[in-house]
Amino acid sequence: MPHVAALPIERVGDAVRFGRKREVRRFIEQGGDVNESVTIVLPLFMGEHTTTLLHLAIANFHLKVAHMLLDNGASINARDERNDPPLLVAMELYEVIQLSRTGVRKRIRDILKYETIKDVIGIVTLHPNTTRQTAQLIWFGGILQSSDRLLKRIRPIIERMLATPGLEVNGPDENTLTLLHQAIMLGEVTWVQHLVELGANPFAKVDGITARERAKKLSEESDNPEPYYDIYQIVRSSTVAPPPRGTIELATRRIQKLYAHLTGPAAEPRS
Repeated sequence: MPHVAALPIERVGDAVRFGRKREVRRFIEQGGDVNESVTIVLPLFMGEHTTTLLHLAIANFHLKVAHMLLDNGASINARDERNDPPLLVAMELYEVIQLSRTGVRKRIRDILKYETIKDVIGIVTLHPNTTRQTAQLIWFGGILQSSDRLLKRIRPIIERMLATPGLEVNGPDENTLTLLHQAIMLGEVTWVQHLVELGANPFAKVDGITARERAKKLSEESDNPEPYYDIYQIVRSSTVAPPPRGTIELATRRIQKLYAHLTGPAAEPRS
């Protein structure tokens, strides 16, 4: 039987972006490399972006395609043009949905001044009318329900990648957003616990603040401090050693002190 060439990677990239599972499956069955880089053209004259098929599937929320790629050897440690692994992209997407959900909840409360979302949705269901206010509530209620479904869909792939052996938990260089920083900001206690157990560095800095300092700050300033307090205790328990503090400066001061001791005090100038 003659060998059939795999689909061109650009075409596969488009298939992944738009969730065309048959084409992705065909690419895999024909022996295509699921870890091959692909360059896509961004909309609105934003230029080109080099990434991987797994990054594309997650960023475009085609999670069945992402699972298919993982089933066939897609690397969880591959990095895109921004130096982000696919797990970080998934966590960032999770955060965006969470923020949207929080904003919608606040907006619904602002509209009718009710204490809980359940009360608002119940009132809209029982007393429908054509007012602008009700139309807003129906719209926001739909967004809220949709965001709940999205969170339930993306969480399993995050947890799958977290549990995959060989996960690289630390960034390749300084000031790269790390998985630990992102998990802390999301308030996900079990994710933080797992990353710390895998050796995530709590002293890695992003925007001048370490993951440990970020956890402490959130435990003190968040409107819902309980998960962040638990997270701070977990991060504090890390066995990763802190970096040496001011080694060169300290050695310089010691040499200067020793030199001053050996040479004695400076002579007073004569009048």
